[in-house]
Amino acid sequence: MDIEELKDLIIWIIRTYGWHCLWIIPLGLLLYGIVCPEIMEKWSSWLYKFFSWVSTSFQRRFIATDIQARINTSAKLINSELEETAPYGVKIHWIKGKEMDREGFIKGNKVVIMMKRHINQDQNLVLATVVYSSLGVLTEARNYMLPRISRSLDLSITKKILILGNKHSALNLFIKSILKPEKDKDVDIKTYCDIMESLDEFGILTRIFMAELLSLSRQLYPRLLGDENILFETQQFLSFCKKIAERKIREEVELDFNENRVSIGVILVAKTFKREFLGVDLYIRRFKKCANNDSDFVYLYGWNRMNINFVRKITEKVEKLKLGTKIAESIFSAFIAGKRARAICVRLKVSKESIAQPEEATPQDN
Repeated sequence: MDIEELKDLIIWIIRTYGWHCLWIIPLGLLLYGIVCPEIMEKWSSWLYKFFSWVSTSFQRRFIATDIQARINTSAKLINSELEETAPYGVKIHWIKGKEMDREGFIKGNKVVIMMKRHINQDQNLVLATVVYSSLGVLTEARNYMLPRISRSLDLSITKKILILGNKHSALNLFIKSILKPEKDKDVDIKTYCDIMESLDEFGILTRIFMAELLSLSRQLYPRLLGDENILFETQQFLSFCKKIAERKIREEVELDFNENRVSIGVILVAKTFKREFLGVDLYIRRFKKCANNDSDFVYLYGWNRMNINFVRKITEKVEKLKLGTKIAESIFSAFIAGKRARAICVRLKVSKESIAQPEEATPQDN
């Protein structure tokens, strides 16, 4: 239930039962806060802020709960793009002394961050978000990425969390004090961060790249940690995703990635004449071709209203024929060919036992 639905519920209660039942509203707010703990944290931060003049204890609690609410809210939005990407909440504890500036660890379902409190709240938020991103996002999958790719992912997710939280002053501080210096210092970090930015703008950072890394870690962890062959393969997979995200209109790019650990196919739905004159069957043949290439998952990606509806028709036909099962569907705003567009990405698990023998090769469906 979001805030608009809550408002509608309150109005319905008043209209149905009258003003004498207003006691139901605080009870409803309490239940809403229990169901959405990040909202409860936000309300708590407002309360601590109101009483912050009373003592430094209230000030510290306001700063901590404000950070927790912002990170947890953004993490929930990231999880809406890919479930279980960021399964942990965050808990801030303030420390004194000079032995360390910040340190984090996982305890239960929380990333606990021990850190010094700075006067600048933006700095507190930035430092906490960097620690959270490195520990609370794709935790096990980090073992199957090159260290510089893992670090670039930390920086990219930190940037994404700050953007989702609409905290522009903190975002500017992060770019100026952390992101830019690290990119200037290490050319590989710059390269990987730029790739991940392209992927995120195209909408496939979480929905394809991170989805496959999450799937990989579920299959392998805790085996083959740091295996060189797997590290190389995930590096190549990042390059594969880059070519798709940076593809120009009418440019032919490879849409199949079939290696030892990661094996997927991507179907782009864009051309009007293929949609209107060749129909769903063309894409069904393409799906079967991906499956016969041993792809474990197939991703359908399209943009603009007509193609979004057409992607859904393809998905329905795939499931009707029992060729695959829809795992996830996401509609979002993407940056495509220099313009903002509404896009869709559907992830399908291939049912290999239902796939027939390879059919006639089909051209790229983009």
